[in-house]
Amino acid sequence: MSDFEQAPGEEPQVDERPRITVYVKPSGKGPPVCQGCKATLRKLDEAGIPHNKIIVHDDHLELIDELKREAATLGVACEIPFVHVYYPATTDETTWFGYQPDKINKLKEELQP
Repeated sequence: MSDFEQAPGEEPQVDERPRITVYVKPSGKGPPVCQGCKATLRKLDEAGIPHNKIIVHDDHLELIDELKREAATLGVACEIPFVHVYYPATTDETTWFGYQPDKINKLKEELQP
């Protein structure tokens, strides 16, 4: 049986690890990303936390509007980086704006077995 097949009557396995996406802004005409973005990505890497990176360019108006709405909902300034953590096991979400090492440390603690 391959890794992708499941035995009859067996529940499909779901990857329940949190999915982390970091929205970053390029500095100048492209990478490297902004200082807060670099610090966030570096801290996640140092903590061994897998993550995806999405570069937000000035012409991504719809995405920028969505981030502004999220910041308004949270009552915080809309600043990059924006971090979105999705927990598939519970469908909970956590988000934050800016470089927040304490939140990354907390996430690392949550991910430890």
